[in-house]
Amino acid sequence: MNIFKNIIIISIIIIFIFTLLMYNFDYNHWNGITKEDDKENRLINRLYFVMSTLSTTGYGDVTPKTKKMKIIVMIFQFILLISLISILSTNTYFNDLFN
Repeated sequence: MNIFKNIIIISIIIIFIFTLLMYNFDYNHWNGITKEDDKENRLINRLYFVMSTLSTTGYGDVTPKTKKMKIIVMIFQFILLISLISILSTNTYFNDLFN
Protein backbone atom coordinates (compact mmCIF):
# COMPACT_ATOMS: atom_id res chain seq x y z
CA MET A 1 0.00 0.00 0.00
CA ASN A 2 2.95 2.30 0.66
CA ILE A 3 3.99 2.16 -3.01
CA PHE A 4 0.62 3.59 -4.08
CA LYS A 5 1.06 6.47 -1.66
CA ASN A 6 4.47 7.18 -3.18
CA ILE A 7 3.08 6.97 -6.72
CA ILE A 8 0.31 9.44 -5.86
CA ILE A 9 2.74 11.87 -4.22
CA ILE A 10 5.17 11.72 -7.15
CA SER A 11 2.31 12.16 -9.63
CA ILE A 12 1.00 15.22 -7.80
CA ILE A 13 4.49 16.73 -7.72
CA ILE A 14 4.97 16.14 -11.48
CA ILE A 15 1.53 17.59 -12.25
CA PHE A 16 2.21 20.64 -10.08
CA ILE A 17 5.66 21.35 -11.54
CA PHE A 18 4.66 21.03 -15.18
CA THR A 19 1.38 22.92 -14.75
CA LEU A 20 3.26 25.85 -13.21
CA LEU A 21 6.01 25.65 -15.83
CA MET A 22 3.49 25.70 -18.69
CA TYR A 23 1.49 28.45 -16.99
CA ASN A 24 4.34 30.84 -17.77
CA PHE A 25 3.78 30.46 -21.53
CA ASP A 26 0.89 32.47 -22.97
CA TYR A 27 -1.59 31.50 -25.68
CA ASN A 28 0.96 32.25 -28.44
CA HIS A 29 2.77 29.03 -27.52
CA TRP A 30 -0.32 26.82 -27.88
CA ASN A 31 -2.60 25.62 -30.64
CA GLY A 32 -6.23 25.48 -29.51
CA ILE A 33 -6.07 28.28 -26.92
CA THR A 34 -7.35 31.73 -27.82
CA LYS A 35 -6.32 35.01 -26.22
CA GLU A 36 -9.71 35.37 -24.53
CA ASP A 37 -9.73 31.79 -23.27
CA ASP A 38 -6.19 32.21 -21.97
CA LYS A 39 -7.22 35.25 -19.91
CA GLU A 40 -10.17 33.45 -18.33
CA ASN A 41 -8.90 29.88 -17.96
CA ARG A 42 -5.10 29.95 -18.05
CA LEU A 43 -4.51 27.63 -15.10
CA ILE A 44 -7.31 25.25 -16.06
CA ASN A 45 -6.04 25.04 -19.67
CA ARG A 46 -2.53 24.14 -18.51
CA LEU A 47 -3.78 21.64 -15.94
CA TYR A 48 -6.09 20.10 -18.56
CA PHE A 49 -3.16 19.66 -20.96
CA VAL A 50 -0.93 18.15 -18.26
CA MET A 51 -3.64 15.75 -17.09
CA SER A 52 -4.58 14.60 -20.60
CA THR A 53 -0.88 14.04 -21.36
CA LEU A 54 -0.27 12.27 -18.04
CA SER A 55 -3.21 9.97 -18.62
CA THR A 56 -1.97 9.33 -22.19
CA THR A 57 -5.38 10.36 -23.50
CA GLY A 58 -4.02 13.31 -25.47
CA TYR A 59 -7.19 14.56 -27.16
CA GLY A 60 -5.25 16.84 -29.51
CA ASP A 61 -7.46 19.89 -28.98
CA VAL A 62 -4.62 21.71 -27.19
CA THR A 63 -1.11 21.18 -28.55
CA PRO A 64 2.23 22.94 -28.20
CA LYS A 65 2.94 25.41 -30.99
CA THR A 66 6.42 26.83 -30.37
CA LYS A 67 9.76 25.06 -30.32
CA LYS A 68 10.28 25.89 -26.62
CA MET A 69 6.92 24.45 -25.65
CA LYS A 70 7.45 21.31 -27.75
CA ILE A 71 10.77 20.70 -25.98
CA ILE A 72 9.18 21.15 -22.54
CA VAL A 73 6.36 18.76 -23.47
CA MET A 74 8.85 16.16 -24.76
CA ILE A 75 10.77 16.38 -21.46
CA PHE A 76 7.48 15.96 -19.59
CA GLN A 77 6.55 12.91 -21.66
CA PHE A 78 10.02 11.41 -21.19
CA ILE A 79 9.79 11.81 -17.41
CA LEU A 80 6.36 10.17 -17.43
CA LEU A 81 7.62 7.26 -19.53
CA ILE A 82 10.66 6.66 -17.32
CA SER A 83 8.48 6.89 -14.19
CA LEU A 84 6.00 4.38 -15.52
CA ILE A 85 8.69 1.92 -16.61
CA SER A 86 10.53 2.16 -13.29
CA ILE A 87 7.35 1.71 -11.27
CA LEU A 88 6.25 -1.32 -13.25
CA SER A 89 9.65 -2.97 -13.44
CA THR A 90 10.76 -2.54 -9.81
CA ASN A 91 7.52 -3.01 -7.95
CA THR A 92 7.03 -6.50 -6.56
CA TYR A 93 3.30 -5.88 -6.23
CA PHE A 94 2.93 -5.59 -9.99
CA ASN A 95 5.23 -8.55 -10.55
CA ASP A 96 3.15 -10.73 -8.19
CA LEU A 97 -0.08 -9.47 -9.72
CA PHE A 98 0.86 -10.52 -13.25
CA ASN A 99 2.71 -13.75 -12.43
